[in-house]
Amino acid sequence: MKRMSFKWARFFLVLAMVGVLVSALAACSSYGSKAPSIQITSPVNGSTIPPGDVTVTVKVSNFKLVDKLGQTNVSGEGHIHYFFDVDAPTTQGQPAVTAPGTYAPTADTSYTWHNVTPGTHTFSVELINNDHTPLNPPYVAKVTVTVAAAGTPTPTRTAAPTATPTATPTATPTGTANKVSLQGFAFNPSSITVPMGTTVTWTNNDSVTHTITSNTGAFGSGNLNPGQTFSFTFNQAGTFAYHCSIHTYMHGTVVVQ
Repeated sequence: MKRMSFKWARFFLVLAMVGVLVSALAACSSYGSKAPSIQITSPVNGSTIPPGDVTVTVKVSNFKLVDKLGQTNVSGEGHIHYFFDVDAPTTQGQPAVTAPGTYAPTADTSYTWHNVTPGTHTFSVELINNDHTPLNPPYVAKVTVTVAAAGTPTPTRTAAPTATPTATPTATPTGTANKVSLQGFAFNPSSITVPMGTTVTWTNNDSVTHTITSNTGAFGSGNLNPGQTFSFTFNQAGTFAYHCSIHTYMHGTVVVQ
């Protein structure tokens, strides 16, 4: 009788181990060979952005986004909760919701927060089950940005770092077509056309630091603080695109004829 009891105990132990293995395999198969992931692609963590509307854009991998908010959970699918200036809730079995106006549920990979005021703000995102509860384990991403104040007076300090090619200029420009203002988080004008040999000057009239960075590495100002200027002489014909490496949505072009 004792020998038979031992055999049955061993039999049930094997069944239990098989059950655990099957459950583990099922969990893995629901997400494929890789776990879900979510990351914020815009805005960039630590960046400075203008006040007003802020669009948070994300990239999601190994997880199916579906518009089934509030419906029955299906492993491997769900939606996103976007959070503003609050921590993303991660308690298992509890809806990942915060105060009205601080979170937004959607199956879209972007969400726009309106009328964001100047200051330091955090934006968080979390992958969520259909019934609004966190995944197990939770998958959260977060960035902190500075929203610049509008209408801040511009300092009068001026410094002019320069970078000039070795070739001798072949033309001397006149007028103001060779000057670009950095103001309102934009290059103004965003595109200029100048004769070959023109020295173009950029002036930072914003209240935050910008850069003038060539898309091809042909020229670059480094950090250009408020009130500073940067000049570069164009001795070759062509179209020269550039951007601000801090605020990557700022773009400009110099066309040299």
